[in-house]
Amino acid sequence: MAKKVTKQDQMIKAEMERAKISVKKQDEYRKWVEAKFKEVIDHFFIDFVSMTFNYADGRPNTKDGHVIFTVSASDKYHQMNINIFPASLKMWANGQREKLIEGIVHECAHIHTDRLAKLAEDRYATRSQIHDAVEDLTEVIAQYIRTLIRKEAPQIFNK
Repeated sequence: MAKKVTKQDQMIKAEMERAKISVKKQDEYRKWVEAKFKEVIDHFFIDFVSMTFNYADGRPNTKDGHVIFTVSASDKYHQMNINIFPASLKMWANGQREKLIEGIVHECAHIHTDRLAKLAEDRYATRSQIHDAVEDLTEVIAQYIRTLIRKEAPQIFNK
């Protein structure tokens, strides 16, 4: 059964044709980027994260210009909705994979900052809710630092 071609697929195809990137390369990129997100999230001290990938058809509506990914995340429900913009495919085609992975790591970090960001925007958030969110995020950061210390300076944990 043939895959239904959506308007979004058609717009992405047109954008990629302008960029002279073959459909085969686009498929290769989609597999690569989804695998990288899944590989990176495994290092974020989360048991499970459900990911939804959306391939955007243009540029994000942001003031900081060059955006390759955006994420909406929920630490409570362990979900991430990932928007992937055409600029990232162009970067991949130009061999800028390390830069893309740096962006993926940044976007995955939103799974930890989500609750605090939502509380900061909620004018009715209680002091206790904010405190708990800060403590949870602090512990996640501490887990990362402990992991780095164990790798880079294991003697610190020796008695």
